[in-house]
Amino acid sequence: MISRALVLLIFAAAAAVFLFTMLGEPRGEPPGGAPAPPPDYPAVEKEIFQRINGLRLDEGLPPLRWSDTLRDIARERAVHLAEMGYISHTSPEGEDVYDYLNRRGFFYTVAAENLYYIRTTNFSSLPAEAVGAWLRSPAHRSVIIDYDRLYTDAGVGVHCRENECYVVAVFAGREKSGELRLRSGYVAFVEIYDPAYPFRSPVEVEVSLSSTGEVNVYFVPSREEMERLAGGEAFSYYRAWRGVRSLEEELRVRRGEGLVIENRAAEGVEVEYRITYGEFVETAPAALTRESRQCPRRYSKNLTLRDGEFLYVQLSPTRRAIGVNLSAEKPVSVYVLNATREQVMKHYTAGMLPPGSLLEGCRREFVREVRMSCSPGAWLSDPGVLVHNRGIGDNTLSLSICG
Repeated sequence: MISRALVLLIFAAAAAVFLFTMLGEPRGEPPGGAPAPPPDYPAVEKEIFQRINGLRLDEGLPPLRWSDTLRDIARERAVHLAEMGYISHTSPEGEDVYDYLNRRGFFYTVAAENLYYIRTTNFSSLPAEAVGAWLRSPAHRSVIIDYDRLYTDAGVGVHCRENECYVVAVFAGREKSGELRLRSGYVAFVEIYDPAYPFRSPVEVEVSLSSTGEVNVYFVPSREEMERLAGGEAFSYYRAWRGVRSLEEELRVRRGEGLVIENRAAEGVEVEYRITYGEFVETAPAALTRESRQCPRRYSKNLTLRDGEFLYVQLSPTRRAIGVNLSAEKPVSVYVLNATREQVMKHYTAGMLPPGSLLEGCRREFVREVRMSCSPGAWLSDPGVLVHNRGIGDNTLSLSICG
């Protein structure tokens, strides 16, 4: 009887040892249950960043720039995730990565955040695990493999509490680029500091521009200055670069400010530009220069058009741009044509414009305000401006034409 009990006891002890061996300790945890030492955070963060850039290069995309500020934001986010025990783009306090960016005073045109959580102490596999998980998610992959090239800078932050690791990657766009095609006499506005951006302070920018022909470039307070220039009115600017094919400048820019690019050449030009945003500054340029363009032939008049009435202002032959400024109480339609008064009366009274007379892009329908510049691109023998009262009843308007 004693021997049988002893056998059962030995069997039970062996079973307990076997069960413990089967369950074991968490993979990678040091013997004795001691917490694993934290990983080399900077090394892990840089490896994740390098893997992201490697994927971008494989897709023919430019590598992202490493940002210490974005790394600090990512680390702060990772610590908060770990301490509060959640995994979400919105914190329990209702904050997201944009609040972190704004609090740091980091200028961006677009931003995004990728998060990753894993229970592990095998820290050497953490970079591959995190990036691999992001690639399997279309939304996270689209930030890394950014075919629209919205993002230019990034930073990665990692924080682990024992065997729980949180990885945060913050992406930001700090460049704006584009291409313009300007016909002879045309102007364009490039907004540098969009008022919709959630910032108030001036920011430093680097402006790079190249053109196939000589252009005039003006650093102006707002889009309205382009409209004044296009309409042949006096306009204001901070700085001007005339007759240039390339430009490399550093500027301090406030909300709404931008560049006016003017093609004064006889032929069309193609312009490429790139704006790179830097840090916020305390001051920005304040001194404005006022410039008034000579208008060789100007028609300026305040008048009243009756219900349905139209007016045709015949101009002298020209190859210059024709600027039109109009302000009306009620809607009007405005057309810049190359037609004689007789041709206009014959066709427009029948409800149509003279065939082939309308200059490309030079019509405005049912508007109260007009500021436009129309470049003929060739000699105009019979230029003119047609204004038609589309309102009900008499319409009082102010009309100015430079041609």
